[in-house]
Amino acid sequence: MTSDLRDAFDDLSADVAPYVVGDDLGRTAWRAGRRRRTRRLAATGGLALAAAAVLALIAPWPVIPQTLGPAGTDARATGYPQRITHQWWLSDLPDRPGPLAGLVEINGPDTFGWRALSQHGNQWRLPQGIGTGDWPALSSDGRRLGYLAAQEGPYVLRDLVEGTQLRIPSISGGTIGLPARYWVGDQTPTFWSPDGAHLLLSGGERTADGTPPAGLIVDLTGSVRSVPGDLGFPAGWAAADRPVWVKVSGADGRSEYKVTATTTDLTGTPVTTVTLRPSDAWPGGGGLNQWSGLASPTGDQLLLTGYLTGDRGEVRRFSLRDGTELGVTTVDDVWVPCGSSWAGEVAAMPLMLRSDDGGTASTALLRPDGPRQVVAADPDLSATCLVWASDALAGEAHGWPFGLSTAWWSWWWREILAGAAALAMLLWGWIRLGFWRVPVRSKAAPPA
Repeated sequence: MTSDLRDAFDDLSADVAPYVVGDDLGRTAWRAGRRRRTRRLAATGGLALAAAAVLALIAPWPVIPQTLGPAGTDARATGYPQRITHQWWLSDLPDRPGPLAGLVEINGPDTFGWRALSQHGNQWRLPQGIGTGDWPALSSDGRRLGYLAAQEGPYVLRDLVEGTQLRIPSISGGTIGLPARYWVGDQTPTFWSPDGAHLLLSGGERTADGTPPAGLIVDLTGSVRSVPGDLGFPAGWAAADRPVWVKVSGADGRSEYKVTATTTDLTGTPVTTVTLRPSDAWPGGGGLNQWSGLASPTGDQLLLTGYLTGDRGEVRRFSLRDGTELGVTTVDDVWVPCGSSWAGEVAAMPLMLRSDDGGTASTALLRPDGPRQVVAADPDLSATCLVWASDALAGEAHGWPFGLSTAWWSWWWREILAGAAALAMLLWGWIRLGFWRVPVRSKAAPPA
């Protein structure tokens, strides 16, 4: 308020009785107006901060692609998310997210498909068409990713550090009648070689004579080789150029039950074959399938996982040198159709934790002191399978502040805090804006 206007107010109030107005009406009115403006500005700013708090607590923090250039052989995942929670906004996997920690399959009533997982739990959609049916392949360092883009192809190989991708149109899904030369099997495991130079798939070449295939070997140039012969199921790699195959015979009851592990070169020519010799009889006919076998990162051992009864599984460890059994572990809630993995030299088993509402995926490490769960997933997410980069799973667990807690509020704490903050700020703004007015009495009393 200017001095002239203040003087005018003083002159106006000079002839008015003091019990009607104060002696300093102009200065008092100016100060009261300034306080009102300050309160309204503070209330508006508080509401804006409340809205920002809601967005900050509910929305995932943006994930900045890791700067790894020039990308080298040391670009790898070094940790994994201990908690896999719901995420309100999803985008497609960017070109250069950096090494991934893993992949999660979602099978909910409204949302389904594969998602990529960063080392701190951020999620992206895997850009696949509906009904591809294949199993995405993630290398042990989390850098390379392979997946079928659509049932009719192509098969895509991506380098998540350099941001490059190779599309292979000669590979499609296994649907009869597709023109692609090669096909990849549905619901079958996939294996990157230790050096990330080759990818081993269940599938084969579409041949007129119906020759039974053993699998496909794909390299980073897009070259595809169909491995013929009755080698069995792919089971990983014994070395960078030595794929491993597991064959089960006698499961029909007409001959003796027998399991062999064969190591071949990249053309499918056998190098070594050993018969796996359990310390006791194979239980219940063995209970083995295409998901059962997995070679160790060092290439000298083989895991075989099979069901016993219900959700209880049995994990046996064999030597790939002579077929001797090295140990056996019983695991509850095992979920064989997701495939085993590794955390360094420690086996990692997929779990399905049952509940009244169904179940949710998890992972357990088979440590010397017994299986230990290392991952928890939000039940509302409807996660059914987890695929891990072994380097990530051997690294640091990122799960602060709730770790493996499954309490409902531990999954919704951001929304709870956002709601409480918004409610508090709205209540504060309601009061400060004067909607709850307090009567003010005059300080001057009229003459008696």
